[in-house]
Amino acid sequence: MDTKVTNTNKKGFLSKISDKNKVYAVKLWGRMITAMVCVMALFGTGITAFAATNDSTSFDNVVSFIVTWVQRIGYVIGFIGAVQFGFALKQDDADGKQRGLMALASGFVVVAICIAYSELFASAV
Repeated sequence: MDTKVTNTNKKGFLSKISDKNKVYAVKLWGRMITAMVCVMALFGTGITAFAATNDSTSFDNVVSFIVTWVQRIGYVIGFIGAVQFGFALKQDDADGKQRGLMALASGFVVVAICIAYSELFASAV
């Protein structure tokens, strides 16, 4: 004979709380976890490390090279989007217009980010 007793009435900490207060309890736990993550992030960012030498010209040259080429690729993507949009206008294709404008916008967003990097970190380049 199997004498194992199973408890089908499982009770957690939320089972003792009314339905109205369950929402509050879940929100409270979420806020507490968010606060703990923020505190841990705050303590983790206070560490400052200094290099032995401040010779970062090779790194700056590599970053400048990458930013220059990413900017050029952004111009090409923007140009391709403009051509797609132009052909879609000619053929009255709504989906083509959308794809062309999305490519145009994404290309120029990449270009804008590269220009912002060059302007903000001009002393580093």
